[in-house]
Formats: sequence, structure tokens, C-alpha cells
Amino acid sequence: MQEINFKSPFITSRSRVISHLIGLSMVSIFLPIKIYPVVFAVSLLMMLYRISLKFYVFSFFASLILLLIVFTSTYTIQDDETVTAIIKSILGISFLIISSIFSYEKTNSIEMLKIIHKYISAIILLCFIQVVFLHAQSGGYGLTASDSYTAGFIFDSDYALFGGNDKNMFGAKVALFGILQYILHKSIYKKGAVIWMLIVLITGFLSMSRTPVAFLIAILALYKISSSRGVAMKIVAAFFVITVLAIASPYIFDYLRLSSINQGQLSDGMSIRILYWIAVISNTDVIGLFGNGLLSARDFLPKYSAYYNGEPNVHNLYLNTYLDLGAIGVAFYIAMIISLFIYLKNLNPQLAFVFIASSFVMSCTLYTAYDIEMWCFLSLSVVISRLIRTSR
Repeated sequence: MQEINFKSPFITSRSRVISHLIGLSMVSIFLPIKIYPVVFAVSLLMMLYRISLKFYVFSFFASLILLLIVFTSTYTIQDDETVTAIIKSILGISFLIISSIFSYEKTNSIEMLKIIHKYISAIILLCFIQVVFLHAQSGGYGLTASDSYTAGFIFDSDYALFGGNDKNMFGAKVALFGILQYILHKSIYKKGAVIWMLIVLITGFLSMSRTPVAFLIAILALYKISSSRGVAMKIVAAFFVITVLAIASPYIFDYLRLSSINQGQLSDGMSIRILYWIAVISNTDVIGLFGNGLLSARDFLPKYSAYYNGEPNVHNLYLNTYLDLGAIGVAFYIAMIISLFIYLKNLNPQLAFVFIASSFVMSCTLYTAYDIEMWCFLSLSVVISRLIRTSR
């Protein structure tokens, strides 16, 4: 059998173009102008053109169209937000499946990893510059604010151009892409990853959202333990991490404002989220087997939550999916996550735990199943894991 030359101009040029398109897709979700559907569509078309498994791809899209017909006939489309949620879901699911199939194609893995790494590094740097500028423009107002809600007003600015104008979503994006950047840098260059992670942590801290900083610390601890070789080293790493966290716990608790959460202060975002979660869990009898429809939190929360500030979701992907799509919908989503974990574990056991834990933590506090950022993270988790394996 003739040996495949992965450095041939044909393979290299195709891989390079698609790598840049994947990178541009990631950048597009940080832009103030919503052009990401176009960028994602172009990326999907290029990957489809490159993929040789035409029959499976055709079957996938035929199934997707059928699912869309059933979906739209079951749930009445009420407004533009519902249409946007459907578009995000279709793009996200398509990107995850097609990029996963594409990662099995003959590619120059190292070059693809380096290109994707450059785009994510640029995203992190731009987010850092953006948040520093917002603090400078506000005169340091966010750093001296009495609560996280007030601190978030720094994003209520015409200069919040990259990463979004919501502190929680900005911080969540930085955290998710920061983990990807750290793992990529460690895999490609070995040295310098700590500096990048410090930039990510500082950016997360300056976003005035506590969730991403706590998330990053927890995931880094998990990565340190899972990447240690041998049982003895894992035990030593776990002991070291637990000791450091125990010593730092008073400062961590103070930073997370746990006292505000325990007292249920409505100026605290986490306190409000907990009220939303309680409302869903304690009123399962009014949620149908197939849920109450897309974005039904807009009608559900005003009736059953002790407090409601007008948001269209409950800030928990699994509870939100249960509310919108019922037990059937959330069962399908959990099954997908479990399948994805098994697949990633076969590629790289250490990264599988880090990637799935990352998606679980963030989706339990911020995202819904419709948000494109979470689908992007899962897609890149598969692509990066596969490329790292084939590059070795």
C-alpha cells in the first residue's frame, strides 16, 4: 500500500484553509456584529467538500432537516429569539458532527493545531485588551463596586466591542477558550503555557464575573491531577492541589462572596440563579414530557420563581433543557454528553475529563443548549483531541 504523504501540497493547502476557517468561526462569536452564522456556514461547506464520507454526511443532513420539520411543527415559533435559538442549535450540532468527521480526514495535524492555537491566542489577547480598556475608561469603577451586579456596568459601554457586553458571558467565553489555549500551548510548545494561563486568569478576574475564575482554578487543578503519570504521582498531585486550595479557601470564599449567596441577596447573580433552579425543581408537575416549548422560561419564571429579572433562561443547561424539551430532551442531551465523553476518553483519557468537566461546570451556571459557544467548545474538544493524537 502506498504511504500517504501528509505534507503534500494538496493535503496541506486544504488543511490550512479549513484550519483558518475554524479559527475565523471562533473569532466570529466574539464580534459585536452577528456574522457568525455566515462564517460557520462557509466552514461547514468547506469541511463537507473535504470529507470523503459523503453518504454519512448526506444522511446526517437529511435527518437534521427531518428533525427540524418535526421540531417546528411541535413547538410554535413565537418570535425572533426562538428563531435565533433554532438557528444556533442547527449550526452548533452541525459544527460538532461535521468537524468530528473531518478530524478523521488525512490532514497535517501539527500545522492545523498551530493555526487554531494562533487564533485562540489572538482571541485571549483581544479579550484582555478589551477588559483592561473598559476598566481604564470607567476609571476603575468596576474594581471598587460593592457587588458583582454593579461591577458589571463597565460592560454597559459603546466600547465593549469584543467578547460581548455582558460580564458573565464575556468571562465564560474567556474561561472556555482559555482552557483550550492552555492545552494547545502545552501540547505544541510545552513552555510558556503558565504565562498564557496567568493572562486568562487576570482577564477572568477583570471581567468581574466570579464563575470563570473559580471554573479555571478547578479545571487547572483537575488537569494537573489527570495529566500526572502513574497512580503515585496522581495522589501526590491531588494532595498538593487540595492543600493549596485549603490554604487559599478563606480568600476564595471571600472572592466568591459566598456570604451573599447564603443570605440570598438579590444583587448577587448566583443567588438569583439558585431561585430559578428551585422554581424548576419544585414545579416539575407543570412541565410536560416534551417540555413547555423553546424559551419557555419567559412564561414559567414570572409565575413560579420568587424573583425574576426578565431573562429567557434559568442559567443551567440541563434544567433549561428539561423546562423547554422535557425529560425526553434532557435525556437525549445527557446521552450525547456521555457518548462524547466515551469517544474523547478513547482519544485521550486526561483531556476527556478536562473537556467534559469544563463543559459541565459552565453549562450548569450560565449556558443553555442553544448557545453557540458551548457547541464550539465541544467541537474544538473533539478536533483538538483527535489532532493531538494523530500528531504524535
